[in-house]
Amino acid sequence: MKVNEKLSMLLMLEKSKVSKDGKMPITVRLTIDSKRAELSLGMKIAPDKWNQDAGTAIGSTTEARQINTAIHRLRDALIRHYDVLSTQHEYVSAAMVKDAYKGVKPKESKMISETIDFMIEKMEKKVEKGKLAKSTLSKWETTKKKITQFLAFEYKLQDIALDKIVYAFAEDFADFLMLEQGLENNSAMKYLKNIKKVLRTAVDRGWLDKSPIAAYQCPYFN
Repeated sequence: MKVNEKLSMLLMLEKSKVSKDGKMPITVRLTIDSKRAELSLGMKIAPDKWNQDAGTAIGSTTEARQINTAIHRLRDALIRHYDVLSTQHEYVSAAMVKDAYKGVKPKESKMISETIDFMIEKMEKKVEKGKLAKSTLSKWETTKKKITQFLAFEYKLQDIALDKIVYAFAEDFADFLMLEQGLENNSAMKYLKNIKKVLRTAVDRGWLDKSPIAAYQCPYFN
């Protein structure tokens, strides 16, 4: 069931959790950008009284009406939570909608400098063990310096939350490096690739649902 342009909802029975009376729990699967989150409707139904294609209970019995009313209310609630989250965040995930519906307070987003510091700290340990060149660590320390200068210039900020970064961030950072700091294209692209790695690390660590600049190309000129 398409709830809105991006959010889809699929209702299904948990066949692995059959109760003694033969009923199965109704599970709701939320999907946004191919990523899923599941939650329970909190109701059970016999499989022969369930229309899987429609995602509704069959018939007009009291049980069927109660279940279909709950599904209708759930759909409205999901739309409401998604719309609210969309006004607060550049990207909304299925997990965020689920948490909002369940009343779970969203986690505070990590900052970009915090993520870079995390990466630098791991690199420092590798340098100490002789598993990473000091020059690589130095480049990352310079990357942090560049992004700090960019944030102060472009946004008048000392730092920025990961979930506040948008696609245009990449192009603006590249322009800053070339137009304001006089770097050549290839040098600017190296710093930009590092920032892409920062956001990819945040995604891998579960600190960010999706990198907003993953699709941004970093062209090199001969």
